Amino acid sequence: MKISVSAKDKAKIGTPLKKQREKDGKSLRGLAKECDMNFAVLHDIEEGNSFPTEKNFLQLMKKLNFSEKKRLELFDLYGAIKETAPPDVVEYLFKHKAVVCDIRRMINQENEVTS
Repeated sequence: MKISVSAKDKAKIGTPLKKQREKDGKSLRGLAKECDMNFAVLHDIEEGNSFPTEKNFLQLMKKLNFSEKKRLELFDLYGAIKETAPPDVVEYLFKHKAVVCDIRRMINQENEVTS
C-alpha cells in the first residue's frame, strides 16, 4: 500500500536528519556516500522534498549520532507517517524469524480468547 506523505511530514523527518548531520560535522556528500545513496537524494530528504525509503532511513539512522531518545522518537515517527511498524522493529523481526512465530502464536491465542 502506497502512502502519500505530506510536505509537513517529510520535513518532520528531513529537518532533524540535516541538523544531526551538521552537528556530527558530516558533509552532505560524505554522509550520502557512507549510506550508499546519491547526494541529491539525501539533499531532497533533508529539505523535505522527498521522503526516505525504509532502507535509506535505516542507513541514515545508523550513521548519525542521535541520542537514544531522539533515535527512538524518529523511528516511531517514521512508522506513524508510513502507517506501519517502526523500521528498526521491522528490521529486527526480519532478522529474528522466531520472534515473528511467537507474535503470531500470541495473536492466535488472543483471537481464541475473544471468539
